[in-house]
Amino acid sequence: MKKKYMHKLLPKLFHILNYDTFHGKIFSFLVSLFQMIKIFICRPSLKWFSLFKLVFIVKPFYSQLSAQRLLNLYRLGEEVNALGLKGDVVECGVWNGGSAAMIARGLDMHKSLTSRNIWLFDSFEGLPQPTERDDKQNNKYYFEGVCTGNEKNVDMIFNKMNISKERVKIVKGWIKDTFLNTKIEEISLLHVDMDWFDSIELVLEHFYENVVKGGFVVIDDYYTLQGCHDAVNSFLKRKNLQDSVDIIKVDWNGVYFCKP
Repeated sequence: MKKKYMHKLLPKLFHILNYDTFHGKIFSFLVSLFQMIKIFICRPSLKWFSLFKLVFIVKPFYSQLSAQRLLNLYRLGEEVNALGLKGDVVECGVWNGGSAAMIARGLDMHKSLTSRNIWLFDSFEGLPQPTERDDKQNNKYYFEGVCTGNEKNVDMIFNKMNISKERVKIVKGWIKDTFLNTKIEEISLLHVDMDWFDSIELVLEHFYENVVKGGFVVIDDYYTLQGCHDAVNSFLKRKNLQDSVDIIKVDWNGVYFCKP
């Protein structure tokens, strides 16, 4: 009886605490606050304090990512320049633009936005329906319009963080349609936040080839969404990369790796 009750309760909690809702945003903010305090206690410095201020500009209204993953994206933006990597930045799954703004701010600290485009792909209509290649629980919790972002919010967060949008290219629409008409020659950083197996597989198949050697591929939800985990591992296996790619854990959910 208790198990049956929990099966009914969990989807309701998902709807209430989903990041699209006010309750979900408050929950996200409190979790990020706890994460930031923990990081600062372990590594107190003025630099971390300034970065924390950036995180709280984007949280909770412009990003669903944890504080650790946002800080990692900022750092990778800096690394792209420090390593002298060529290529544009590509983000698939934008929501309200917070994670893209963190990457751009990392790039902007080195004044490299004048030479790189930042491509942002999103339907701005929410996530598509999960398929049989995703966990069955995802279909139970899914509802139409979940994780719906807004282009105006993307503009707003870039303005709030004083980042030029001159090189930002927003590509609106479902990826199965927009990818076919988009060609990006070189990619230094690919950020994938697409949740489901089919979407992630399509992103990797379309863009990985153009990631430059030593470039970064960032994957959200690797540890929590089975479809995401399987899509990444399946792709690496098909490309015979499972032994040459070192998947680096960022937090309880996100990972990244360098292209060998």
